[in-house]
Amino acid sequence: MANGNLTLEAGTLRGLLNKSGIVELREIGLQTGVASSTTWEKEDLVNKIVEKLAAQKRPINSTYYEATDYDVNELLKCYLNEKDYRPKEIEGYLDEYVYGAMVRNSELKTEKDMIFIPRWVMEKFDLRGGDYIKGTACLLSMNSVYGVIEVKEVNGLEPLTERKNYIDLRASQIKKKLVLGMPEPLDAVDVLTPVGEGMKTIIRTDLRGNALSKLLTYIPESFEQQGIKTYSLFLGESPEFKNEVVNIKDNLFYTNFEENVEENYRMFSLIIDIAKREVEMGQRVAVLLSRLESVYTGDNFCKIRSLFGSSKYTKSGSLTIITTARRDFNIEDIADNVMYVNYHNGSVFYDYLKSYSSLKNKE
Repeated sequence: MANGNLTLEAGTLRGLLNKSGIVELREIGLQTGVASSTTWEKEDLVNKIVEKLAAQKRPINSTYYEATDYDVNELLKCYLNEKDYRPKEIEGYLDEYVYGAMVRNSELKTEKDMIFIPRWVMEKFDLRGGDYIKGTACLLSMNSVYGVIEVKEVNGLEPLTERKNYIDLRASQIKKKLVLGMPEPLDAVDVLTPVGEGMKTIIRTDLRGNALSKLLTYIPESFEQQGIKTYSLFLGESPEFKNEVVNIKDNLFYTNFEENVEENYRMFSLIIDIAKREVEMGQRVAVLLSRLESVYTGDNFCKIRSLFGSSKYTKSGSLTIITTARRDFNIEDIADNVMYVNYHNGSVFYDYLKSYSSLKNKE
């Protein structure tokens, strides 16, 4: 069987063909060998084409799909023309947009060949932003973009496996303290301004350069010892920064100072989505973000507040968010914890008098 041994249900094919015009159908009829295709009415011609292709066992995916506007032209071209198909196995994280999603690789970068998932496919498989999928994609004729035609795995599970939704997870009262593992003298924050699991914390500073970013790199190792999976996103760093970070083993992502603000925001949004999918599966997760102000595009402040405010502690899992930001980026009104870190006499110090912890105040 051609084109990767994929098959198409007759009903799905008939739905695709019915969306085509009579002129297109007659051309398809000629390609598939339907006799006298120019003389048949549309309904009869559709039936003849389906019968002909069924006899030829012509390919394309899949038993899951229904015909929609997305695949009328492009999917039929894949179906009828093997050289345009070029199937390939794909995997990666779903970066959700209004009209669907793009697939990013394990480093959260887009591949040279863009991979698109239309909205109807996401709805059919209950796909969400941050899902890690495996499947098959077909090369579409439009701008050399690949379109996903088969979903084989979602977050390590079979497609359409029943799962929880982060929005529906009921928040519980935060009681568990976390140890950040900061070096001296900043280790005092664990006592003076404790961070609770499932809280959102902002670290304020006037520091320039990546001094504060380096302080964040101590946290993942400590969290790992406490059973918390950490995603670390460092934005606007120097090209050498990633090589300088030696104490983060997994899930380290970063952009350099040449990256545009829109891409920084998309990375932050995707990391939060990935963390939510983990929490849905019962994981305890933390997101560390440097330079929160670097995701601000000028008109997305409410979206940033929403992402930062999505932390949650539940009985089955949790999402803890810790971010650094300049003093002039005002978002601390929705934070559970606020820490002030600065230089004094050439040394980094923790300003306890200006810092605040809602967990300590509950004690």
